[in-house]
Amino acid sequence: TNRKPVATEALVEGLQAADVAGQLLVGYPILASPDGSYAVDALLISPRHGLVCFDLVEGQDLDNYEDRQDIAATRLEARLLPHKELVVRRKLAVEIRTVTFAPARSNVPATDHEYVVVARHDLPQAMEHLASQPIDQDLYDAALSAIQSITAIRRPKGARKVSNPQ
Repeated sequence: TNRKPVATEALVEGLQAADVAGQLLVGYPILASPDGSYAVDALLISPRHGLVCFDLVEGQDLDNYEDRQDIAATRLEARLLPHKELVVRRKLAVEIRTVTFAPARSNVPATDHEYVVVARHDLPQAMEHLASQPIDQDLYDAALSAIQSITAIRRPKGARKVSNPQ
C-alpha cells in the first residue's frame, strides 16, 4: 500500500469505470535507489496500455510532478533492463509511461504527452490515449514476471561458519 488512500481509491474506481484490464500494483514495486528504497505509488501492467506508472496526488499540490515522474520511470527502467526478454537493441521493448493523477483537482495545467497530469474526470480519456501502443501477451507476461520477481533480496557473501557447534 501507499500513504495516499483517497487518490488510490479514486484511481482504482476510475480504472474500473474505464474497463481497464491488467494488474494494478499499489505501493509496489519497491525499487532500489541511491537514496534508499523507492516505492512507485501505483503501477499498471496491461496488455492494452503497457506499463503505466501513476504518481498519485492526495490534494491540490502538483509541485515537482515532472521530477516524480522522471524518478519513477528511470528507476523502473533500471529494474527491468537486466531482463533480456524485455530488451531489444539495448532498449526496453515496452515503453514506460507516467501519469500524475490528481483526483481532488477540478482542473489540471495543460501538459505535453511526456508529462501527463489528469484529474478524476480526465482519467478515462487519458487511458484511451495510452491504449494506442498495446503490447503482446508474451511481453506482458515477461514484464509482469520481472516486476514481481524478488531479485532485490541480498544473497549472503559467503558461507557462514559455526564457531562453537555445541
